[in-house]
Amino acid sequence: MESLTYSNFSYIQPLTNAEKQYLEQTLVSFLSLFYQLKKIKPSIFVLLITCFLIFNITVVDAALKQGDQGNEVSSLQQKLQQFGYFQGKITGYFGSQTEQAVKRFQVTKNLISDGIVGNSTFSALNNSSSSSNPNINPNVNTNIQGLKKGDQGNEVTALQQKLQQLGYFQGKITGYFGSQTEVSLKQFQRAKNLTADGVAGRNTLTILSNSSGNNFNPNSTSSFNNNSNQNNNSNTQGLKKGDQGNEVTALQQKLQQLGYFQGKITGYFGSQTEASLKQFQRAKNLTADGIAGRNTLGVLSGANLNNSSSTNNNHNNNTQSSNLKPSINLNSQQIKTVQEYLKKLGYYNGNLDGGYGTNTHNSLLQFQRNNNVNNNNRMIVENFQSYTSSFGSRYSSISHRNESHNGLDFAAPRGSYIRNWSTGTVTELSDSTACGTLIRIQSGNFEHVYCHLQGSIKTDSNGAYLNDPGSGLNIRKGQTISAGTRIGRVGMTGRTTGPHLHWALKYNGEFIDPFLVLLK
Repeated sequence: MESLTYSNFSYIQPLTNAEKQYLEQTLVSFLSLFYQLKKIKPSIFVLLITCFLIFNITVVDAALKQGDQGNEVSSLQQKLQQFGYFQGKITGYFGSQTEQAVKRFQVTKNLISDGIVGNSTFSALNNSSSSSNPNINPNVNTNIQGLKKGDQGNEVTALQQKLQQLGYFQGKITGYFGSQTEVSLKQFQRAKNLTADGVAGRNTLTILSNSSGNNFNPNSTSSFNNNSNQNNNSNTQGLKKGDQGNEVTALQQKLQQLGYFQGKITGYFGSQTEASLKQFQRAKNLTADGIAGRNTLGVLSGANLNNSSSTNNNHNNNTQSSNLKPSINLNSQQIKTVQEYLKKLGYYNGNLDGGYGTNTHNSLLQFQRNNNVNNNNRMIVENFQSYTSSFGSRYSSISHRNESHNGLDFAAPRGSYIRNWSTGTVTELSDSTACGTLIRIQSGNFEHVYCHLQGSIKTDSNGAYLNDPGSGLNIRKGQTISAGTRIGRVGMTGRTTGPHLHWALKYNGEFIDPFLVLLK
């Protein structure tokens, strides 16, 4: 069956440019010679020239390129899909996604990466098999230094493809080891507790080769080791602003795991790390000096997600109890934000202490009852990994300053499905803002905004709709969507540094903390 499916590759193979040029020169020379020798009538000469031109145009058009469509394109897409280069839907239309897949294939075969399926590309496709896909080779390059920035070739292509498969590399497959590849590799190395040097040595390549699936976790951390040089380079004052190294990396990872640090893991102790550490120290009744000394590191080492949100400040019957905990592990600052909005809405009259006590719990339940909030099914993002940015002020890695964050970010592998929180009507579909591709759904007093979705917004005679090929979704403006229904997929559209869902929630026209409906 496969030979029938791909048999068209053999008869539409175009000539190379050099072959066409040689053929053209040869035919014109012969025709001119015959005409000059009066061996051919003018009418016959004109006919032959016409036939030649038609033949030449046909040969040129035989190459498949962007904009073409038909069975040949379908076969091309199937072949590329079989080899793992094309992930889209078989449409028979040669669009940008097919072009990128062709370019990736051409790079791995050391062909000119022009996205045009000419003679050489057709031949390479016919001579390839699914087992010829480039794989990560731990023994690559016999160079003990491994693959590093500045290298290029099939090994780099395979490295980029593997990192992309695991969700670390979001760039274009080029076969060149540049800055983006280096950053992605370091991210993988940190997640696997390897030396994050950005060099793909034998150890890194072995672990890469054995990794599978979209299992990238932005908050994947090594265990915080209380015995790991707590005094940082023999400095008895502990870790402080200006320090850098593996100890700082471990500190940032632990603070991030507990929900205090929202920035990028850099291994450098800057202002954001200092502010996050002070926040933790205050929550634990430690001296909030922003220095990770022996006492602070000891408390950090013993801290976990279940007690990170606790506080000893109990006011107005906001008593902390081992049997009274939020359904989601939140730190004190996150709980404080919930208290602020409950107080603003008139449900909470206690102190803004960041403790989840009886008063906070009962106020939250009353708000949810009054607004018919049903949070029994809290899964919004399939393959959910972690909350990466909460509602409120945060440090932006793009603008490098504190900014107001009007929603909650859900980290998940690219392509993970997103489910509608509550039944409502689609009031807006857009892809022209920093929010990227978004869906806005009105549900009673609540307005839900789902941002950075995969795909784009198109319009036809029936109005605007979400165009996300391969998703199986049909979401249109004006449509009523039931709670729990799949409405999109996690993408990287708009202003974002990684795949995630940004979920913004409005109550009576004003942005509120989404944890007000998520907690139960």
